Amino acid sequence: MKLGFFFSLLLATAPVATTPPETRLDPKAPQGAIGGRIAYPSGVAPAMRICAITAAAQRCIDSPAGRTLYRIGKLPDGEYQVVARVEDQKLPVAGHVQTVECIRAPCPAQLVTLELAGGKDIATADLNGFYPERPDFPLPEQK
Repeated sequence: MKLGFFFSLLLATAPVATTPPETRLDPKAPQGAIGGRIAYPSGVAPAMRICAITAAAQRCIDSPAGRTLYRIGKLPDGEYQVVARVEDQKLPVAGHVQTVECIRAPCPAQLVTLELAGGKDIATADLNGFYPERPDFPLPEQK
């Protein structure tokens, strides 16, 4: 009987750990990835910095010359566009683009917005548009 009383007293006076609301409770929460082919239009792909960009942040990787695939991991849920700074004087800008129909020609391809949710991996975000300049593309961060 005395032992039961002791344990109840111990539990009643033990400090309770609380977690602030901004703290992530699950450190293994799903995180996604975006990747695809590097469809460089002329020969071996040069080195490039490839970034998955949201309105709030960007996550980048450095891809050495000769790579044909890329993958950017550890991405939280959100809407992303993929762009790259290419080490090429003629085609220094790249992106994951799709053609769009428009009334007036020429109509440039537009960046695709990718939706990541629940730790999903997207493996079809090919870098398929390489350009001398695209002022409408968001700029990836410098190294």
